[in-house]
Amino acid sequence: MKKPLLYLLISLFILPGAKAQPLPTVETRPGIPGFLVDLKGEVLVNKYSKVTDGSPFFSDDWLKGKFIGSDGKLYDNLSLKLDLVENDIYFLNDQAKEMILKTPVKHLNLSNSMTGQSFTFIKTDLLCQSNPKTWFQVLDTGKAWLLKSQPKQVSELTTYGSAVTEEKIITGVYYYLLLKQDCFPIKSAQELWEKLNVKNPGFTEKTAVKGPAKKSEEELIRLTRRFNEKTL
Repeated sequence: MKKPLLYLLISLFILPGAKAQPLPTVETRPGIPGFLVDLKGEVLVNKYSKVTDGSPFFSDDWLKGKFIGSDGKLYDNLSLKLDLVENDIYFLNDQAKEMILKTPVKHLNLSNSMTGQSFTFIKTDLLCQSNPKTWFQVLDTGKAWLLKSQPKQVSELTTYGSAVTEEKIITGVYYYLLLKQDCFPIKSAQELWEKLNVKNPGFTEKTAVKGPAKKSEEELIRLTRRFNEKTL
């Protein structure tokens, strides 16, 4: 059976205090310093000039970021954007030109200096999710991994009586639990609790939160974190 490939180097990106215990990994070498001039990229063409509603990006702002390339190099202190329509990474080169990154990346960290928030993303093969290009946001790690994907797509709109075509961005929100080499799509906090309880009957944490997972993300994180704290 094909196993998720969660690279060991993700531990470089986990928030301080989190205990990363990856699922089976492939062997990889430690990250070595990389430089902006080493990055492969192409000049950015504005593909979203007709978008009038929604955003193709994880954040419209340029965020400070770092990533490990397939060459094993750690590229840090970059200005980055994550395109969740095409799953591309944009960066500002040494001349402050917007570029599309062509260096293959598996692990990405973005941070917002204004809010102090940090976001870790990975690309990995999930048995319960079929798109290998998907970026997954890591919400919590330990014995259980809680991942989130926000795939976006462009929808065209033509106003009645007008020849002008506008575009809007539609965003999906999905959650996944990785536990003991199994993968589960999670649709609610109650479903997450049931999966965690089946895998560890001693996990007695309860949830009273109802409704779809995308409206109870904080509860999903709380349950996963409590599970990981109790199953070190």
